Amino acid sequence: SGFDLIVSENSNSIRQDECIDLEYNEYGNYLGVIFYQGGTPNNILFSTSTDGSSWSSLQTVVSTAELPGEKIYLDFADESSLVAVAYYNNFNSQFEIATSSNRASWSTSTIVDLSSFGNTRPIGMKISGGSGSEIIHAMYISDDGIGGSVKMDITYTTSSNFGSTWSTTTIASELNDTAGE
Repeated sequence: SGFDLIVSENSNSIRQDECIDLEYNEYGNYLGVIFYQGGTPNNILFSTSTDGSSWSSLQTVVSTAELPGEKIYLDFADESSLVAVAYYNNFNSQFEIATSSNRASWSTSTIVDLSSFGNTRPIGMKISGGSGSEIIHAMYISDDGIGGSVKMDITYTTSSNFGSTWSTTTIASELNDTAGE
């Protein structure tokens, strides 16, 4: 449903190790693309197309975000105009979300403040439900930040009010991180 693309570094354009996501909106019958543009300011930008040939003017979803090369996530509600973009903002150590119902104005909120965790990584975001009953689902991995035998948690969180509040459940905790072994 989505794809990642790592692009070369160019001055004031999409930076190396930054990502892009493309999704198809079946409700609105259009493609949507988001990408991170580094520079001054750092922006997450959004564009749409009904034919893949002509694209709308770029819309700024978020300014002053700093993405450390983590994936950004784009999703559309199945039966409404809700669009959501989730990303890890390195500037303030938060997993954040931006939502829009008109693709022009965006509201942002924090999914979780990750500054108290060691290493943390968002791993997904999707929308379910119809008009008026949309639920945003997100997941992230966090660790205890202690060297050596690091213990990882996988956390699932949902919002039924466009990201204003979140209900969180730990799926698995204190898993061994064997990366690099």
